[in-house]
Amino acid sequence: MGLLSTFGAASGRAFGLTRLSAAIKDAYFNLTTLLLPGNGTNGAQNNTFLDSSTNNFTITRNGNTTQGTFSPFSQTGWSNYFDASSYLNVGTTRFLDASAWTVEMWVNTTSTANSVTLAAQYVAGGGGFAQRTVLGINNSSGTVYIFQGGTAQSGTTNVADGRWHHIAFVLSAGTVKAYVDGINEATFSSFGSPTAVTTTFFYDSANSSSYFLGYASNLRVTNTAVYTANFTVPTSPLTAITGTQLLTCQSNRFIDNSTNNYAITVNGTPSVQAFSPFAPTAAYSAATNGGSGYSDGTGDYLTIATNANLTLGSSDFTIELWWYPTAFNSDGEIFTMGSNAGTNRCYAMYSSGSNGTLAAFAGTGGSSWDIVSNLSMGTAIRNAWNHMAFTRSGTTFSTYLNGVRIATTTASGTLGSNALGVFANNSGTSAAPASYIGGARTIKGTALYTGTTYTIPTAPFTAVTNTNLLLNFTNAGITDATAKNDLETVGNAQISTTQSKWGGSSMYFDGTGDYLFQSGNSPQNALGTGDFTIEYWIYFSALSGSTASVILDYRPSSTAGAYPTMYINTSFKLVYEANSGTRITSSTSISTGTWYHVAFVRASGSTKMYLNGTNEGATYTDSTNYLGSSGRPIIAADGYTLGSQAMNGYIDDLRITKGYARYTANFTAPTAAFPVQ
Repeated sequence: MGLLSTFGAASGRAFGLTRLSAAIKDAYFNLTTLLLPGNGTNGAQNNTFLDSSTNNFTITRNGNTTQGTFSPFSQTGWSNYFDASSYLNVGTTRFLDASAWTVEMWVNTTSTANSVTLAAQYVAGGGGFAQRTVLGINNSSGTVYIFQGGTAQSGTTNVADGRWHHIAFVLSAGTVKAYVDGINEATFSSFGSPTAVTTTFFYDSANSSSYFLGYASNLRVTNTAVYTANFTVPTSPLTAITGTQLLTCQSNRFIDNSTNNYAITVNGTPSVQAFSPFAPTAAYSAATNGGSGYSDGTGDYLTIATNANLTLGSSDFTIELWWYPTAFNSDGEIFTMGSNAGTNRCYAMYSSGSNGTLAAFAGTGGSSWDIVSNLSMGTAIRNAWNHMAFTRSGTTFSTYLNGVRIATTTASGTLGSNALGVFANNSGTSAAPASYIGGARTIKGTALYTGTTYTIPTAPFTAVTNTNLLLNFTNAGITDATAKNDLETVGNAQISTTQSKWGGSSMYFDGTGDYLFQSGNSPQNALGTGDFTIEYWIYFSALSGSTASVILDYRPSSTAGAYPTMYINTSFKLVYEANSGTRITSSTSISTGTWYHVAFVRASGSTKMYLNGTNEGATYTDSTNYLGSSGRPIIAADGYTLGSQAMNGYIDDLRITKGYARYTANFTAPTAAFPVQ
């Protein structure tokens, strides 16, 4: 029996994601990449957006704009994801030339098919082996290694893909030791001090195939030997202890949290992810963790009709928001009153072209930006949260990015009145690129930020004095308790109180084009080469002998291959399909009007299907690297021919665990709802 097969809350659920009992926690919640408890109000979808200011403006949804729990304030901590063509650079800083040092981090590799670099120090433009130091993981054995001067030393323990491992390299008295999960794995006793001038993390310029593929969290470099013998791995995020030179991969953006505050140069397209080695200290809370709205950049936006209470006029003001762009492929307006191309230009936060350049504009409502035109807001970083602010204090307009004032200008004038657009202007043209907004607030009468720097908000926006618009995007009906994903409710996909396994509600799909659609391309949802568990409770209202009922599908449109699919076939058997073929078919027939617990589990390369805790017989031997793709997995319909073969019924407590096989033999089906922390 899997260790956590019967874990759950003691009795039911409260509204939203909160369970009535928080006594039991999931020891593997940090590996859970999607958890849909199905809690909420009857009929709730993800399509209703609310203004939480006292004005309570009516917000109109256009296109497929959606919302969910992914936000700048993760309750599970942060990591950076590297896609085998990206890395971080800290310039010419020579971290590995001190007489003592420690380089440590947590890693969760997607694949170690090639040797991967964790840290490299070298002479830019050459220098040979004698001038290179590389700390990494071997492709042949999956073990850590230390390389210098043409010589390498490797460890013995495999760093398994799909699991979090703490890795530390420590130099003390001329000897480097490598530790995996607190155990000394390798010792390199002839370590020197090359005259290297460049340090990179997750890439070695002398070996272009050694990119890191996976997640790294809490990278810390010190000029001290933090560990001198086997140790207990830390259970909480690292801090800037004495001697800390660099501390990164632990925030909602790419920053150094050491006192050095080094500029982190992002190369390629790494991304900040709400995925970490640490258990949350509390379950998701809308008030504490907030949410986000998502637009795919093609016709998705929100509008508010012209209203005198929304107009900023001649008052001091603050406009601020969190923005997480996933692409820079066009010019576009992120948050606008009026129309950039129209005759009622009032204000705008604008993103330019392919490099994330930001600018602010303000106008009296005519056809030109006659108050402020193209005032720089700096450059946003893709795949990270950026806090942006535009203020007026008296006649001084200021722009800010991530707590730093970028530019100021002095001007006078009264801002005009017009409809407001979010993710685009109010007519839907000049759309921002695909992105999330993790809260937006306008304040009429107060400039919150007037100095050269300010402390970036550490919690969702609230309705402070003079707030006249507040969007926190916390009004979704179907939400992810891990706060990693926003989902779109397509058709009539909704919360229903008609049927439930736990707590009085579940997710309902009527079989006519209803399904859940994953927003963006979250890399956690690629299952990779490691172990995994996909499980849910399911209840069919109807089944057809002429068409399948798809439950969950990872396939992109018109694409087969390394993408698993789960469905009920026309013989009413549960099927697991992968690698373009049927791999497991249940011996048990599925009936309508009954709740079933279903689990698909891969453990050490063997995939099994469990129905109500019983193995259905067949085993699929499989070490495929299961890929991710934009908008996947699709829940309750086919992904190959999007939206077809939709299921008619209910799903409760859908949980995906990446990197851990929760069940390896027959087990008692869960007797309570899954924990939400």
